[in-house]
Amino acid sequence: MLAVIFTALPSLLFFVVLSRKSLFQSRLTTLAAAIVAGEIFATYLAYFLSCVLREVTSGVLQKAAFTALAIMLAGITCSLASQKWRAAAALELKKFPLRSLPLLALFAWCGDQFYSHHLIRDGDIYRTQIYWDFTVIFPIVQSFVAGDNFPPENPLFSGVQLTYHYLPSLLVAVYSTFGLDLPDAINLFSIIQFSLLMLTVTAAGEEFFESKAAGLVAALLLATSGSLRFVSEFAGRKNQTVSEIISELYYNEQHPYLFALLQGNPFGYDGNMFNVFYYLQERQLLLAGSLLMIGLLIVYRRERLALFEAIAAGILFGFLFHWHIAAAMILLWSLFFFSVLCAHRSKSIAITAACMMAFGLNVVWTKATINAPQFQSLLNDFPKINFGFIEPPNVVRDFSIVRFFDYWVYSYGFRLPVIALGFSLLLRRNRCAALLLLCTAIPTFIALNTVQFFPLNIHENHKFLKLLDIPLALACAYGIVRIWSLKSFVSPVAAVVIAVAATLSGLIEIVPYLRSRPEVRMADTSIEPVEILKKNTPPDSVFVTPRATLVLMAGRRLFHTNLSDLNGNRELYDHYLKHRERHSSVMEIYGSRTVSELCKLTAKNGIDYIEPLVLRTRLLSIKGAATLNINTPQLSAVFWNLKDACSGF
Repeated sequence: MLAVIFTALPSLLFFVVLSRKSLFQSRLTTLAAAIVAGEIFATYLAYFLSCVLREVTSGVLQKAAFTALAIMLAGITCSLASQKWRAAAALELKKFPLRSLPLLALFAWCGDQFYSHHLIRDGDIYRTQIYWDFTVIFPIVQSFVAGDNFPPENPLFSGVQLTYHYLPSLLVAVYSTFGLDLPDAINLFSIIQFSLLMLTVTAAGEEFFESKAAGLVAALLLATSGSLRFVSEFAGRKNQTVSEIISELYYNEQHPYLFALLQGNPFGYDGNMFNVFYYLQERQLLLAGSLLMIGLLIVYRRERLALFEAIAAGILFGFLFHWHIAAAMILLWSLFFFSVLCAHRSKSIAITAACMMAFGLNVVWTKATINAPQFQSLLNDFPKINFGFIEPPNVVRDFSIVRFFDYWVYSYGFRLPVIALGFSLLLRRNRCAALLLLCTAIPTFIALNTVQFFPLNIHENHKFLKLLDIPLALACAYGIVRIWSLKSFVSPVAAVVIAVAATLSGLIEIVPYLRSRPEVRMADTSIEPVEILKKNTPPDSVFVTPRATLVLMAGRRLFHTNLSDLNGNRELYDHYLKHRERHSSVMEIYGSRTVSELCKLTAKNGIDYIEPLVLRTRLLSIKGAATLNINTPQLSAVFWNLKDACSGF
C-alpha cells in the first residue's frame, strides 16, 4: 500500500499543477505526465535523502523513503491549509479523467498477466528461463535496500562506480523497503511502468492526432511486432489444417527466445529485437519510453511554456541520463533537429540548449568520477561506426544494402507502407506533430544502424530500437485510423485486415511468454540465511566467495563476481571491466602461503570477508579470527571477518 502511495501522492500533486498550467490539450496526457513527474520527484527526493543519511546512519533507504513520504504529506497538508490553493486543487481534481480509470485498470491487468509469473517467491526465488536479466538487476536493487549503496557503486565489482542507469532500480528498491518482497517489488514496478507506457502512448495519440482510438491502436502495435514471420509460419505448415495451426500456436510452450529466432530464415530475422523480449528483460525500457514520450509532448506544447520553464524542462531532459541514457540521447537529437525545422524556435532552442548543457555536464561528471583504472576502453573507444546491426549476434558478414533492405522489410512487414502513409497524412494535417515524430524516428534509425554505443556489440542498440518503435507505432496507428475513417464500406474491413497483419507475428511470439513457468531456482535466496548475513555484517562489506547470490541478496558487495552469475557474459566484462585482473587477485588470495600474505592482499583490495573454502590447510585457523556461521535448513556456510583476523598484521 505504501509503495503505491509513494507514486500516487506526488502524481496527484503534479496533476493539479499541470492541470492549472493547461500545458496539454488532453487530460489523459496531463495524467500520464503527472505520474512520470511524480515518479521522478519522489525517487530523486529519496536518493538525495539517502546520500545525506548515509553519512550519519545505516539502513538509509528505508529511513529516506519514509522521510520523503512524510515530506510530501507535510507539503500537501501545508498547501491545503491555504484556502486559495485548496479551492484551486478541488477545481483541478474535478477535471481528473475518471473515465480513463477502467482503461488504466485494463493496462494493469495485461501487465500483471504478462509479468507476474516470470518471478515468484516459493522459499527461494524462482524465475522463468527467459528472465535471465534478473541476475543483473537484483544486485543493484538489493544494494540500495540493504547495502546503503549511496552514491552507488557496482555491487558486482566493489570500488567501481555504478554506470548503469540506476534510478529505475532505486524506485524498485523504494517499493521493497516499504515491505514488499523483492519479486513483488519488481513485479509491481513492471505492472506500473507497463500501464504507464500504454497510457502515455494512448495519450500521445489523443494529443498529436486528437484521436484516442489512434493512441489505443498504437499501444497495441507497441505491445506486439509487425514482421512477416506469420507468413513464414503458415507457409511452413502446408500439411496442417487451420485449426491445427491455431491450436499449436495457442498452446506453444517453446523457449520464447529460441522460438523468435526463426531458424533458417534468409533475412537474418531476430524476433527478439521487435517483440516483447526486451520489455521483459530490461524493464527500465518501459519507463524510458514514457520519459521519452512525455518529453516530446512537452516540446510539442512548448509555446505554452514561459522561457524559464522551457529552460527548466531542457535541464530535466538532460538529467534523464541517469534514468535511461538511450532515452536522453534520443530526446537530445530530436530536440536538435526539431528546433531547426519547427516554428516557435526561441522556445525550442532554449529547451535544446539547456538539454545539451545538462546532458554534457552528466557525461563530463561521469567520466571524471569513474575509477578509470578499473575500465579498459569504455571511455575512449565508444561510440564508433559499425554497420553490423542488421545481422544476428552470432553472424558476422560484410554489410550489404540488399541484406539491409531485406532485414528491415521483413522485420516491419505490412507496417512499413502504413507508417509511410501515416506520416504523409500527418504532414498535411499537423505538420508540427509529424516533424517532431520524424525528427525522433529518422536520426534514431540512422544511429542504431551505424553507431556502436556499447562495448559488447552493436546488437546492444536494441535500446534505441525499442524506443524507435514508439513514434513508428504512432504513425502506423494514425494511418490505420485514417483508413478506417474513409467514406467507403470496405475501409473498416481494410483497416482491420491491416491491423491484424501488423500485429499477428507479435501475437504468435508472445504466447510462449505467457506460458513460461518459473522453474529456474535462484540458489541461496531463501530469506533466513540472507537475513543472518544482513544482521551480522556492515552494509558496505566486501566479500570474496563463490556464494555470489547470497551476498548480493543481502545487499553486500563482491570484489569479483563469478561469470556464471552474470550469464557467462565474459566478452562484456573482459572489455568493460578488468575482469581478468580481479580473477587473478582472487586466485592469489586463495593461494596465500602465510597469514601475513593473506592479510596484505585482502587489505590492498578492500576485502572485509572471505569464505575459506580452498585456503591452504595451515591458514584454516587464524588466532583471533571471528567467524560468521550460517547454519540453516537452506544453507550452511562460514565466513572469516578479516578485520579481526588481520588486526595484528
